[in-house]
Amino acid sequence: MLFAPSQRKHVRTRASSLSSLSSTGSKFTTSSSSNEPEPEPGATDDSMSMSSRLQESLARNLHLANDVHRLSRFVGLFLTCLCQQHCGSDYEMLTVQFLQSQGLAHAQGQAVEREMQVNRKLTRKLDLVTERYRYAALKKRLNGVRVDLHQVAQANENLTGNGSYRNMSVAELEVLETTLEGGLAKIREAMRQQYRDVVEGERETCVVCLHEKVSIVLLPCRHRVLCATCAVRVHQCPVDRMHITDRFSTFGM
Repeated sequence: MLFAPSQRKHVRTRASSLSSLSSTGSKFTTSSSSNEPEPEPGATDDSMSMSSRLQESLARNLHLANDVHRLSRFVGLFLTCLCQQHCGSDYEMLTVQFLQSQGLAHAQGQAVEREMQVNRKLTRKLDLVTERYRYAALKKRLNGVRVDLHQVAQANENLTGNGSYRNMSVAELEVLETTLEGGLAKIREAMRQQYRDVVEGERETCVVCLHEKVSIVLLPCRHRVLCATCAVRVHQCPVDRMHITDRFSTFGM
């Protein structure tokens, strides 16, 4: 099939542009091969550095994917041109360029796969470092709780009389003695107050009904041990058995 001069010129223009893209892709592939990912960080690498490495790798992955997309579009255009114009030397040149483009696409696909593998490894490393930092923080907190628990248990033993007093210094023993004496004094004061409250409660309660508060003074003995209800029912003082001659109320006293 013969082509007009304008068609042949169009084919040569497409072929030259394809050759230019192929050379650019070859340079990119060489650059990708020379710029291999750095060795994987060790277990002591900082998580922020590893995160930046992961971001850079993701950016390279995106760049490679865009190149593959552009190359795929060019291959489609090339196939369209090949279907329309396929004669003589132009056809052979386009065939060679097509094979080169296929090789370039395969190389870039492998580069993308390598970047994805690096991304997965960096992600696992970052997760591992994060877990190690978390474990170290929890372990430190647990050790602090254990120390506090031991101190509390030892202080409790000292207060209950089961402590190791021989291993304590004189100053520590004096402080413990002062603490125990102060605690014992507070306990005794609380006990005395309880006793006073009980006695006061009994003194303010009627000795007959044991329920109402006392409110009547008996004469002539002047004992105040009855409530108003019980005072009108008895004729002798419950304390000394004296005859009651008079009664008066003590409300408000």
